[in-house]
This record gives sequence, C-alpha cells and structure tokens, in this order.
Amino acid sequence: MNVFEKFKLNVAISNFENDINTPNNRRIYTMKKRVIALACTGLVLVSSIVVCAHFENIKKYFGGVDKGIQSAAENGYISNPEMDYAKSDVVVENAEKIIDNMVAEMKIEDFMMDDLNINLEFSFKFDDKLKDVFNLDELHNIELMNLLVIDDEENIIYGATEDVVKEYCNKINLEYDSDEFNQKFCNSGLSWFPTYFNSKNGMVNFTYNMYSDLYPKSKKLNFMFNKVKLTGNDENDIIVTGDWNLEIDVPEKMYNRTSEAYRVVSCDNKDFEVYSCKVSETSFEIGVLISNIKEPQYPLTEEEKKKMYTINEDVESGKISIEEATKIRDKFYKYMDDREPIAISPNNFESQNREVSFVENSEGKKFECTMSPGRKAECNFIAGDKCNFYETFSMTKYDSTDKIKVVLYYYGTPVTIELEKVK
Repeated sequence: MNVFEKFKLNVAISNFENDINTPNNRRIYTMKKRVIALACTGLVLVSSIVVCAHFENIKKYFGGVDKGIQSAAENGYISNPEMDYAKSDVVVENAEKIIDNMVAEMKIEDFMMDDLNINLEFSFKFDDKLKDVFNLDELHNIELMNLLVIDDEENIIYGATEDVVKEYCNKINLEYDSDEFNQKFCNSGLSWFPTYFNSKNGMVNFTYNMYSDLYPKSKKLNFMFNKVKLTGNDENDIIVTGDWNLEIDVPEKMYNRTSEAYRVVSCDNKDFEVYSCKVSETSFEIGVLISNIKEPQYPLTEEEKKKMYTINEDVESGKISIEEATKIRDKFYKYMDDREPIAISPNNFESQNREVSFVENSEGKKFECTMSPGRKAECNFIAGDKCNFYETFSMTKYDSTDKIKVVLYYYGTPVTIELEKVK
C-alpha cells in the first residue's frame, strides 16, 4: 500500500463512522459544533499564509480561493470602509512576560456580504514594544478570541463563544437557545487566515470568512472584541487584551441584494427534477430531486469495521494481509463513492480522476463547484428511493447569460440541463 493509499485510507477512517451514523448531508450545523471547530478551521487555512503574504492585490484574492467571491469583488461587489484606525491601550502577555503600556490600532479595510457569506479583511498596527514578546515575521495564526458581531436590528450575526452570546442575550433580554437558529441568532461558522504581516512596521492583515444558512439584510454591523491571540511558528502564543468596537455601514447594493431565477428548458434525464435555480452576486445555486436511486447500504461487517481503525498498522505488522486490507478498503471506498452520485470534485475514493459537474454560460465559459466555506450544498438520500442534491457553483450575476447549461455527472454519466433566465 503506497503513501497516497495510506493517506486516503486514514482520511476515510477518520470520517467513516460519522458517515454511518448521520445522514449524508454536507450542511449539518449547530452552534456548539461550530464553536469547537473554529480553531481547527484556522489551522487548516493557515497553510495559505506563504502564498497570501505575497499577493500584491488583496482585493483580487478577497475570499481566499473562491472564484465566485473573487469575481464579485473584481466587479465592484466589495466595500472599502473609509475608517480610521481605532486605538486601544492594551496589555500583552505570554507565558513569561506581561507588557501593560502598549497601544494597538485596528480597522476594517475590505468588506463583502451576501446571503451566505461575510468576508472582511482586518488590519492591526502594533507599536514597537510587541517585538519584546513576539516576532511578527513568525506569525502562524491570529484569532479574535471573543468576537461578537451584531447588526442594526440587534441580530446576533456571529458569536465566538457561548459565553459571549449569552452575555449579549442577557443584555437585550433575548432568550438564548444554542440549538435554535433564526434571524435574531444566526448559525454562523468561521474560517480565517493572515494575508500580510511585517515586523518592521508592526502590521498584521488577516481575512475572516463567516458563513451561515441565511444572513439578514443588515444595514450596519458592529464587530466587538477585547482579546486577540497571536500564535508563532513555534506555537509561542501571546494574548493582546484591549477594547475594540468597529462599526461599518453595509452598502445599499449589499443589503438590497437580490437573486435572479432560471427555469428549465430541457433535461435529458427524466429522473432529474430541478426545484431551485438562481444566481446571485457571488454564486449560482441549483437544487435537484433525483428519483429511482436507492440509498447504498453500509457494506462492512462488524469485524471489518473494527479492522478499519488499525488497518495500516496491522498490515505493516503482518496481522492482516495486504489482500484482505485492500478488499476491506475497496468495499468501503465503493460505498463512499455511491453516496456521492453527482461528481463535484475531480478526485474521489475509487477513481483518481473523473469528470466533474459544471455550469456553462452561452459564451462557453465553465464554472465548477465553489469551495467557499459558506457554500450551500446537500446530498441526502430520502424516502421513496430519492436523493436531494443541492450545490453551489462559482458563476455569478456578472458572468451569467440569459441561457445557460448545467452538466451534472451522475455516476459518471453526464446529465445536461438547459436553463433560461426568468424575466
């Protein structure tokens, strides 16, 4: 078993039990899970630091690698709040030292909001005393530890911790329930990564990507926090304690945002029923109900399931043969493939390369699935031998044409759906 096969198997093992015990739904979210997952998300995304630090035009790459959000920014769907840096006296501490006579300044440089995403770039300026406890050139991660975001209607857009949310709910007499989400209490997730840092001028810029099922059409947003955590390459953490309250006006084009609908002209598979199809400033979404498809049954025996946990070690120690391990692995990989009837990625478990689904406008330009953290996506097997498929692609209003084509690769076979814009 080569290194790549071991890697794939380890990934599969780490996820396979969740796949057994929960519906095959890519958007199962609760606030509790999101709060716990924040640190992990940040650590995953900091792999982009080296690349991002060399970007000359942050706006062009605003939103990370997502092409839909990038296209929206390039077409003017982005705001640059003309705010001054907000100063705060701060206390900086690590495991060995405390500095209590420092100043740190903070502002928001770029901002974007749609129904599913809030993307913004923060900018920090630290004074020279920071060098006594931290080298910014070795910055690995930055986190606003107790960030609270509210809007002009007192909706809780994001809360970094339950304590932060509870405190605010008590302040405005709002009943708090960690499992109930609505416009007053958004089910927001978060990813973040530094985009620029320089020890000579004490500057740190970093992007925050928030995402939810549906954001309200807020006209103002307040970002409040008083603790910032900086982590170095050697995990040398420092905590910066201050007091920041940043308010921004949401541009009219964002709070008056709308989507444009498409209707089906033709579909070459009678089992595909398109129930939703729309394009916005940042993405294209399509929902399809697929009939005559049976939910795959989990194929491993209890004994094989136990072996999955230690299969690599057992092969190397001779407890299990390569042939038996391959048989177990292949059964599991086929099951995972069968649970993803529509190909949205070029790589899956069974096949290293495959054709992927896309949207094509009348100019011949193709758009694949967006990798935005806020992408709306589902693939659920439901009663009656049906599958509910919903996906988000990187085509935006700025790229859309009156007639478009969606090609969904269904177990390797292309299904073509012709659409036209509703006027």
